[in-house]
Amino acid sequence: MSTGSGKQYVSVQATHYPDGNVVPITIMFPGGKVFHVINPVLQEKAQGSSHATKTFSVIIDNQKTRLFVENKRWFVVVE
Repeated sequence: MSTGSGKQYVSVQATHYPDGNVVPITIMFPGGKVFHVINPVLQEKAQGSSHATKTFSVIIDNQKTRLFVENKRWFVVVE
């Protein structure tokens, strides 16, 4: 799985808990590839003036990957 140097926007299935925490479960790439998220760890939660960005460290397809959610849009950056 390679996303190149830019952001790759993806669809994410996640569990939303009553305390507001969100945990990603599945990442779906354009074109139909689906990966189950292994060991999601919330790395950062930055508050901006109009939105919050969360960064998760995850393993998908045996690669360490960063998964971001910003303005309700999910994207990945492969390390």
